[in-house]
Amino acid sequence: MGRVITLKKRLTDETIIAALVEAGSIKEAAGKLGCTPRTLYERMKKPNFREMYNQAKGELMKSATAKLQGAIAGSVDTLIEIRDDKDAAKQTRANCAVAILQYGAKLMETTDITERLEALEAALELRSEDAL
Repeated sequence: MGRVITLKKRLTDETIIAALVEAGSIKEAAGKLGCTPRTLYERMKKPNFREMYNQAKGELMKSATAKLQGAIAGSVDTLIEIRDDKDAAKQTRANCAVAILQYGAKLMETTDITERLEALEAALELRSEDAL
């Protein structure tokens, strides 16, 4: 009788990373890949893999952030439209006005902090260049 050969599926780093990013947990990713969570934990111990995984997560966050930034103007327009709609309930209009004020203040605060941080970083860079 012939021998039965079982081929073990080789999981590439890219395949594992894609599953981890999509699934959000090691257990769920392992289920999708048809392997044990231990296999993924072992792979996560490798510095090169960990670096690639962190880079993939960072790219995902950049992409999500860009989408959110693109939706901000439309969302503000919607809030303003509802706030200005005389047929909308007064409480709804008030809620929109409050949201505009709150998020506007938060955006101004964040923008101010970012500008200050960039100025500090530029000053530190100039200082380190002068020290050379």
